[in-house]
Amino acid sequence: MNTEQKEAIIAECKELMSKAGYDETKIEQFCNTVSEIIQEIIDNPDETREIKYKIIKRIDHIEFRLYASGDRIDPLNEGKGAEERRFQNAVNSVLFNPETSISVLYSEGWNYLTVKSPSKIANSKLLNEPMVKAMLLGVVAGILCRLLSAETKSLLLEGIAAPIMSALVSLLMGIMGPVFFLFIILSVSSLGSLEELEKVGKVIVKRFVFISLSVAILTTAVALLFFPVFGKSETSKDITAILSALLGTLPSDFITPFVKGQIPQIILLGIVFGIALVMLGDNGSTIREALLKIKEWVMGVMMIMMKILPLLPFISTMMIVANGKAAVFIQGWKYIAATYICYLLTLLILFTVVSVRSKRSIKDLGKMLKEIAVMAFVTATPAATMQLSYEVSEKEMNIDKSFSDLWLSLSYNLLSPARTISVVLSVFFIADMTGMTVDIAVILIMIIMAVQLSLASSGTVASVTVTLETLKMPSDMVGLFSAFEVFTRNAGAAYDITYSMLEQYDAARETGKINSSEG
Repeated sequence: MNTEQKEAIIAECKELMSKAGYDETKIEQFCNTVSEIIQEIIDNPDETREIKYKIIKRIDHIEFRLYASGDRIDPLNEGKGAEERRFQNAVNSVLFNPETSISVLYSEGWNYLTVKSPSKIANSKLLNEPMVKAMLLGVVAGILCRLLSAETKSLLLEGIAAPIMSALVSLLMGIMGPVFFLFIILSVSSLGSLEELEKVGKVIVKRFVFISLSVAILTTAVALLFFPVFGKSETSKDITAILSALLGTLPSDFITPFVKGQIPQIILLGIVFGIALVMLGDNGSTIREALLKIKEWVMGVMMIMMKILPLLPFISTMMIVANGKAAVFIQGWKYIAATYICYLLTLLILFTVVSVRSKRSIKDLGKMLKEIAVMAFVTATPAATMQLSYEVSEKEMNIDKSFSDLWLSLSYNLLSPARTISVVLSVFFIADMTGMTVDIAVILIMIIMAVQLSLASSGTVASVTVTLETLKMPSDMVGLFSAFEVFTRNAGAAYDITYSMLEQYDAARETGKINSSEG
């Protein structure tokens, strides 16, 4: 890269942000960050690395993404030459800046650095969350609906609002099939070579599945305490139906699962195709590059969906209030309380297990992970902690670099115990709101769905919608759920990265990937 390229990049960023309506202060802040990063590269050239960049215009923000090939660049590891410090000053200067979102990731021989433009909303308090705003507006709209005549209210709710809600859910389901398929292929294929898959990768994937399964089972136990909905209903499934549901995850052909929206089958197809791509090795690189380009387009579609998703809590809340069922909001606070109890309970168990196995105190483990958890909580995303996670993994936990590279890149895509908790609790939450009961068959299928959906990184709301549709539950209630889920998002990010780091440490010890200095 050179000075002319830098000036062209900055000019393009300024133009895009001006058109998007950013004020001059935020434009200058973002462009200064990008300029500082590029200048580091210009001042410290390295001919052995290929440098690429991309400026991405999202619906609600601008991203500058930098790619550097070769071994992982550790900007926190001093004394390894200019090429190892190329991101150091730029990253460290903005890492804890609340107005700037920056993330660093290493995967498949490429270093990724992404700078996300500041929020257009000057005040980032919870009430500015689109889902919360939509819920509050829905309350107002529902109260106004109660003032209308019965005929007009029925026309508005049943003739207009309900069909719009149904169309939105159908649209989301139609999009999520290909999204899950694509994301899972890319996640599984990121294991790299077949040798890695057979050795370390297989151990990691087994552990990921065990994590999702154990968290789902513990969450079910907590959910039954908060939402007493267990019992046999008219739709209760017998053992034969359970077996049919499990065997139904085996697709008879490639097309039918996408046409019928059979998400469990689509997920299984994605796993098979991902493993096949790994087996192709270098011969599959062209296919993977094409899939990565398609992923960029798919992410654009997802951003459009994120823009219209607030309609779900708005319509759900309006219909609930208009029909005089506002008492169900109590269940929302029960969901939030249950979520936090699940976070605390599962982490307490994991801290205890890792402490006993490693012979390190819980206090010592917590001290190592405190800064990472705080950063994830403040930014509401584990991605912002990747750089610090590498440092803690290798310098404080003494985990082998090759193992931390593989674990952290895979866990970013394949592991989200917070999402597993949300998927399980949503079933009980919505069953409680609608007066339904769930039996052992529904619970078993729900747990299987939660484990399968842990492989897809397409968001909690989408995962919950898919689960409810599979269980034939009223998915129109997902709108109200999405509004309450906002209250757990920051804690969920801190929970995810803390859980991942503890499991990584335990897995590294199990596979002998702890350096000798740790003992």
